Amino acid sequence: MDTADTQEYPDLERRNPEKFQKVLIEHAVDMGMDLDRDQEFLWIARESFISEIPEGWIILTSSKGVPYYYNETSGDSREDHSNDEYYKEKFRKLKDKKEWNRGENTA
Repeated sequence: MDTADTQEYPDLERRNPEKFQKVLIEHAVDMGMDLDRDQEFLWIARESFISEIPEGWIILTSSKGVPYYYNETSGDSREDHSNDEYYKEKFRKLKDKKEWNRGENTA
């Protein structure tokens, strides 16, 4: 377990914009975004990616280089940020609204 990267992700955009963009795209795909059709929703992926980690959680990196979240109090660990579901739902709702509006405008 490597704690050196504990604060890497919230600060990555400033320190290494190229790497941030690459990781952001991966995160967007993990959220269910289609990069060809959902470019306008990348702001949600960004917001999700840089959202604060709840108190008691830290970001660690496994020996294989995979980031994960660890709760120092409970000892729980997870690959997904605790806010991921909130942002996935936000994306789905806005995309559904856009598609509904597009269908309404073309009828």
